Amino acid sequence: MQLLVFEARSENEIDAAFASLVRLHAGALVVASDPFFTQRNEQLVALADFTQPNGILLSPDEKKLYVIDTGFTDGGPSHIRVFDCDIETGKLTNGKVFADGFAPGISDGMRCDVDGNVWCSGVRCYSPSGDLLGKIHLPETCANLVFGGPLRNRLFVCGSTSVYALYMGTQGALK
Repeated sequence: MQLLVFEARSENEIDAAFASLVRLHAGALVVASDPFFTQRNEQLVALADFTQPNGILLSPDEKKLYVIDTGFTDGGPSHIRVFDCDIETGKLTNGKVFADGFAPGISDGMRCDVDGNVWCSGVRCYSPSGDLLGKIHLPETCANLVFGGPLRNRLFVCGSTSVYALYMGTQGALK
C-alpha cells in the first residue's frame, strides 16, 4: 500500500481532501473527488512499502514522521516506523522501525507530548529514540487518543465502549 502526500495551499484544500471519500484502489490510498488532485492531476507517492498504513504523526519540530503499519491483519507487520522528514521538499528518508512487539494487537492513533515522546493507542508511551517508557492498561481495546483540557495535560482515550480521561504529568504538543 502507498502513502500519498500532497501539499495544500489553503485550509479549503485541506478541508476538501478530508471531506472527500477515501477508498482503496490498486494498493494505494486514494482521495476521491478531490478538486486539488483533479485540477493538478498529480499525486506524490511518499512511501510505497506499507502493508496497511494507519496512524500518522509529525514530531513537534516537524523533523520526524511516524507511521503505524497495522498490516498483521493481512499477514504483514504490526509496528511503528519513523522517517526523517524534510518539510520543505516533502522528502522522507532514513526509515526504520521505531516500535514493535504489540501484536496480536494493533496500534492506531498517535500523539506527541511536549518532550517529543510518542503516545499511541494501546496505551503506550515511547521516547523519541523508541524506548518503551510505559504502558497504561485499560479493560478494553483502545482505538485513538488525544491530549486535551485547559493545560493539555489530560489524555482522552477512546476505547471500544468507553472514553477514558487520565491526568498526565506532561502536556500534549501544540503541533
